[in-house]
Amino acid sequence: MRAWAKVSPVLHHLITFGPRAGFALLLAVLVGFELLFIAEAKEGATALEAERSLREARAREALDEELRGALDVAEARLEAMETLPLVEDDGLLRVRDGVQYLPRLPGAAGAAVTSSADAAAAFRALDSIDAERSGLRSVLQGEPVVARHAAWNPVLAEVLGQRAIHPVVRLGLLRSVLALAPDEFAGDFAQSLVLRAWPWLEEATAARACVEVVRRGDGRGLKTERFSAACHRGLESTPVSVVVTAKPRLVGAWVMVEREGEIRGVQIELAERLADVQKTLLKRGMLEHGEQLSPLPSPPGESLVGLRLDSPRLEAAHAALRTAMWWKTVLLGLTGLLGFCVVLLARLAERRKEETLGLQREFITTVSHELRTPLAGIRLMAETLERKLGAETAAKDYPRRLVVAADGLGFLVENILSFNRLESGRWVPRREPFSFSTLQALLEDDATLAIDAVVQVSCEGLERLAPRQLDAQLIRVLVQNLLRNAWKYGRRQPVVFRVTGRDEGGVAVLRFSDNGPGIPEAAWERVFQAFHRLPAAEGRAVGCSGLGLALARRIAELHGGTLRITQSSSEGTTFELKLPLPSGPSGEGRGEGLTP
Repeated sequence: MRAWAKVSPVLHHLITFGPRAGFALLLAVLVGFELLFIAEAKEGATALEAERSLREARAREALDEELRGALDVAEARLEAMETLPLVEDDGLLRVRDGVQYLPRLPGAAGAAVTSSADAAAAFRALDSIDAERSGLRSVLQGEPVVARHAAWNPVLAEVLGQRAIHPVVRLGLLRSVLALAPDEFAGDFAQSLVLRAWPWLEEATAARACVEVVRRGDGRGLKTERFSAACHRGLESTPVSVVVTAKPRLVGAWVMVEREGEIRGVQIELAERLADVQKTLLKRGMLEHGEQLSPLPSPPGESLVGLRLDSPRLEAAHAALRTAMWWKTVLLGLTGLLGFCVVLLARLAERRKEETLGLQREFITTVSHELRTPLAGIRLMAETLERKLGAETAAKDYPRRLVVAADGLGFLVENILSFNRLESGRWVPRREPFSFSTLQALLEDDATLAIDAVVQVSCEGLERLAPRQLDAQLIRVLVQNLLRNAWKYGRRQPVVFRVTGRDEGGVAVLRFSDNGPGIPEAAWERVFQAFHRLPAAEGRAVGCSGLGLALARRIAELHGGTLRITQSSSEGTTFELKLPLPSGPSGEGRGEGLTP
C-alpha cells in the first residue's frame, strides 16, 4: 500500500506524456522501487550478519581465553618438570633443538652412545666437577661404592638436574645405576634418570630400563604406577608436527607457542572445550537455546579457532527477509501492471478528450464563421436605418445602439475565433513593420462605440517608439481588449484610458492605465486565465466571455513578450506590455490572420 501511495501521484502526470515516454517513466519508477526493496533486504541481511558476527566474535574470545588458559597451566607443569620429572606429563608438548622431549619419543635425539670414545667424552665432561664429587666418577668407572651412595646420591641428582648436562653423562649415569647399583637405586632417582635420558635411548633399551626399574621398585614396595604410565606413553607416542610461532596457535590437536628457544604446548579436545564454552555463554545469556557453535578451518585474525554460529532465530529472520522481498516484488509487479493499465486508460481518455475538444473547436469555429454573416447584415441594415431616419425623435438612438451591439457581438466572435486558433497552435504571426503611433487613432475610434460610458483616450510617447516587426491585427486585438475591459468595468464618468510608451534597451514598454475599480492583488494572475470573470461592481451586470485578457497575454507571448499587472487599486489598474525585438529574421510571416 505504501508503494502504491508513492506511485499513484506519478501516474497522474504520465498522461501528459506520449505512450512510450509514459510507459518508460513508469518502468523507471518500478525499477527504482525494486532497487529500493533490494537495498532494504540487503540492509536487513547485513544487520543480521553483523549480529551473528558479533556473537561469534564473543564466542571466539571466550574459547581463546579457555585455550590460552590451558596453555598457561601446561607451561606451569613443564616448568615443574625441570626439577620433578615424575610430574604428570600427559598431553604436554616440549620440543627443543629439534628434539621432542614430550610426548617422550625413544631415540628422538639420535643413536645411543655406546663406544668407548663416547664414554671417555663423558668422563671429560666431568672434569669441571671438584674433588668433593669424585664419587660420581667412581660410579661411572664401575667401582662398588654402594656403601657411600647416601653421600654421593645428592651429587648425582644435582648433576642430573642441570639442563645443559651432556647426553653422554646422562647415559653413563643411567647405565651405571642399572648395571652396578643395588636395589636402593630403584626409587625416584632411577625413575627420573630413565625419563630424562629417554630421547637418547633406543626403543628396546628404553623398554628394558623401564622393566628393570619397575621390577626393583615393586620388589621394594615403592610406587611405580606413575613411572610405568609414563613409560607406556613414551613407548606408544609418535612424532608431533610442530610450528614455530611466537603467538599461541592451534596446530591439529595441540595449542603451541615458542618460549625461550623451545616449543611448548598442550593437547586439547576441541569438542569438549567448545561444549564447555557454549554452556558458559548460555548461562551468561550470550547464546540462546537451540544455537550451536561449530569450528571453522581457518580462524580469523588473532583468534586460535574460527567459529560459526548456527542460530535458528537468525535463519528464520533471513527467511522472513527473503519472503518479504518476494512479496514486495510480486506486489510491485501487480502495481506496475495496474499502473500500465491506468496509464493506457488515462491516455485513451485523454485522447478522447482531445478529440472532443477538437470537435468543440471545430464547432465554435464553424458557428463563429456562421455568425459573421448575419452580424454583418444586421450592422449594415442598422447603419442604413440610421442614415435614413437621421435624428428623428421617434427612433431615438436605437439604430446607433443596433450598430454598437452588432459591433460588440462581432468583436466577441473574433475573440473566440482568435483564442481558438492560438490554443490549437494554428496561428503563426504575420510579421510586418508596425508603428505604435497608429494605436491612438484605433483606440479613439473604438472609444466611440461605448454607449453607456464616455471614454477619454490619451496616448503619450508612442511616436517615439521604433517600428517593430509585429502582427498588426493581433496587436490591435490586444489593445482593444484592454480598452473594452476598462469601459465595461469602469464606474467613474468619464472613463479615462491612458497609454504611455518608451524604449528600454531595445524593448518596447507600453503601459495601459484606467480609472476603474481595481483588481485584488490575489487575482492579478487569475484574470489572465481563460473564461475567468471578475464579479461586477455594485451589482452591475457586465457582458463578457472572460477571454479578453487571456487572449491578450497569448498574443504578447506569441510575439516573445509579456503582459502583466504592475499596479492596481481603487483608483485604477495599470497593465504593462513588453515587446522585445524578434530573435529571428525580420520579414513577413505566414499565418491565418483574424479573417477567414
